[in-house]
Amino acid sequence: MIALFFLSLQSSRQFLFFLISNSVKLLDFHSFTKSQTDSLCLHIDSYAKDCGVDITYLSSPKTNKDELARAVFDNDPSRTGLIAAFSSVELCRTITVVSNHQTLKLETASRQTKCKHYYLYYNDEEFGWMFIKIQTW
Repeated sequence: MIALFFLSLQSSRQFLFFLISNSVKLLDFHSFTKSQTDSLCLHIDSYAKDCGVDITYLSSPKTNKDELARAVFDNDPSRTGLIAAFSSVELCRTITVVSNHQTLKLETASRQTKCKHYYLYYNDEEFGWMFIKIQTW
């Protein structure tokens, strides 16, 4: 089971602390992240399906997701809860494990890469229109 920490994983040091705290060896990092990502994606897919919403893949991250979600909402403006869900592969900055060719050791490093993002749009009874963006690995 993964320990949950309320800290930012945006620095290599904090990320390394997270891995150590969860007994993840740097050598096992890629299989660990694949497993976690697969689990997250399955959970989001299942959640959307349970809410009666199909996740629409958008081939361009520049697509106006809010506009698409509001169009769905306009068809049933009394609906609350999950209204629309999208996924898109986008550029992002992430922390990863790389080989240091000088020291011949593995280390954490920040890299620009592409990964799958989910956008979940809601009409909440109390707070109104909102969305959640979830970045996978």
